[in-house]
This record gives sequence, C-alpha cells and structure tokens, in this order.
Amino acid sequence: ARDVALLKERGYVLALSSSKPERMCEQICEKFGFTPFLATVAGSPPAGDDWEKADVIRETVGRLHLTEADKDAILMIGDRKFDVLGARECGIACVGVEFFGYAAPGELEEAGAAAGVRGGEEPEAVLVNAETK
Repeated sequence: ARDVALLKERGYVLALSSSKPERMCEQICEKFGFTPFLATVAGSPPAGDDWEKADVIRETVGRLHLTEADKDAILMIGDRKFDVLGARECGIACVGVEFFGYAAPGELEEAGAAAGVRGGEEPEAVLVNAETK
C-alpha cells in the first residue's frame, strides 16, 4: 500500500478496474489496505450480466466523471492481455506489469501494451517519464 499512497500523495487519481466481481474487489482492497487511496473500486456486476473488460473500464471512467478529453491523462496498469485489449477498446493506454506472474511471457507486449514493467518500482517510473514528455 506504500507505493499506492505515494502515488496518491503526488496527485494521481487511482482506481481499481477489475473483471472480478465488484464485492470481491472491495474485500481485497480492504484486506490489503488500498481502499483509502482509491477514488473508486469497479468490478463486474453480479452473475447474469455479461461484461467484458472494456465494460468495466468504461464503468470506472464514468464513476470518475472523465470524458473523451481526459483519455490522454489516463493510464491503465494491467497484468493480462485482457487489460491491454480492454483499455485499447476504450482508447486508453495500458502498461503491462509482469511481476505478478499472471501473464505468460510476451503476452502483454503481443497484446500491444504501451510499456512493460518487470519490477515493483517501475510503474512509478513509467508515470514520471510520461509526465516529462
């Protein structure tokens, strides 16, 4: 949670956008201490609704009251190709993180991730580099 706290302190608006059921996402964020740093936690609706990753991302963007004009300021960080593809469908850049071990080698790059991150400190470095360009 320390890295998340530092990003929030630096002025980033942070949110979770997961394909997992929303209630499960809330429980996970609470357990690991992320909730105080997140503007919203969005997940898939209860069983019966057939949402794709892009649907969850659109829900997150809507909850944050972001518009098309804001999309260049949004950066998704994902650990599977579904994150990258869903972000692309929504017109949002996505950095792929490989250090969680969920994606097969090369999966994120093949899906078109804007960058690949292999260590815990690298997501912040990607954000800082994006700001200076």
